[in-house]
Amino acid sequence: MKFSKSARLLKTSDYDYVFQAPIKIHQPLATLYARSNNLKHARLGLLVSKRALRHAVARNRVKRLVRESFRLHGAQLKDYDIIFVARAALLNADNASITTGLAQMWEKIR
Repeated sequence: MKFSKSARLLKTSDYDYVFQAPIKIHQPLATLYARSNNLKHARLGLLVSKRALRHAVARNRVKRLVRESFRLHGAQLKDYDIIFVARAALLNADNASITTGLAQMWEKIR
């Protein structure tokens, strides 16, 4: 699956829709909010704040890893809108533990 514009949550109303009645998945590194949509494909929104990760390099690394993981697993997520919310614990996590945690989260949504 390609991470095209149609695979992203773009509008505030898209985010609001997910936050109204989400399925929540908590982990030490991040929280996922998911809600079924009327489309035939999954969409992803990212919330990686300066409060959680102070440096832009860290925020961009996390976003890159999340997008790549979603690109690999997105086809199996079918019709969900998903919001990834980063936590400060991501700062000390290595790439392997982040991708492992994301794979576990995608599995729980399925």
